[in-house]
Amino acid sequence: MIDRLTIRASAIETLKAYDTDAGESVYSPRDWPAQSGQYPLIVVRTPSEKKAASNPRYGPPEFDSAIVLTAVCLVESVTEADAEDQLEQLSVQIERALLTNAQFLHTNEIQQVTAVETGMKVTADGERHIGEAV
Repeated sequence: MIDRLTIRASAIETLKAYDTDAGESVYSPRDWPAQSGQYPLIVVRTPSEKKAASNPRYGPPEFDSAIVLTAVCLVESVTEADAEDQLEQLSVQIERALLTNAQFLHTNEIQQVTAVETGMKVTADGERHIGEAV
């Protein structure tokens, strides 16, 4: 049975190897850097898991697990439009890295991806725009 920690660690390793625009700046949950020049970056989380009994009546308990994996992308730019473009590109890179990597999918016994959802937000703080995609 694969757990959330294993999935998260494997996703981080896969994203670093894929060479996204974030490069080596792929992290497990942490405080996000707030200083200019530390972007783009990705924070990978596994905020929830649901287990359902797959063999409820006989033998030791067995479960089908549904794990939510999130990749929060943070970028910095001087314009809102550029921040959105960077977020879009990084989001596509993450999807390609995780959903087309046979080793990531097979090693973690991922049998089904039920949904992929992306939301973006850009805020302005003085001269720079900070973008976030989840």
